[in-house]
Amino acid sequence: MIFDGQLLLPYADEVASYVQTLGKPVDRIILSHAHTDRWSGLQVLTERFPDAPVFALGGVAGQLRARGQARLDSFRPIYGDKIAMKVTVPTETITEGLQRIDGIAYDFKRFVDAESDLQLAALLPEQKVLMAFDLVFSPNEHAFTVVDQFGHWMIILESLKALQG
Repeated sequence: MIFDGQLLLPYADEVASYVQTLGKPVDRIILSHAHTDRWSGLQVLTERFPDAPVFALGGVAGQLRARGQARLDSFRPIYGDKIAMKVTVPTETITEGLQRIDGIAYDFKRFVDAESDLQLAALLPEQKVLMAFDLVFSPNEHAFTVVDQFGHWMIILESLKALQG
């Protein structure tokens, strides 16, 4: 399983090459949210792992259909051919809640109105791991964002902080 796809195609290619060295099959790719730096590289990943469907929360595919190509076109003057040429739209919907995938327990959570208007987080309760993607940033980083729902985002962060284990 691969989470997210990188912004630039060369970096997505590096990810794919590394994953192939692991010698394990990739049977799904999960997109955490509809920001371009998470999905542009899916063009490469879906080419390198053609049997791995792309999953996302309900609503994310519609966001990409509506705004994805315009986002790519706006990045093209900056990144040229290092940015995807086409939008890769998720074909599968990931559902919230506890799921066991290849023997691993995942607790998928849906959040709205934080760093992204629609965001996935994945908890691996048995490993005591939280994959928060763009919900959480290092205290030494500045989060470049244009959202105006900081109050709600803080509530989400406090709820994550309160998780036991």
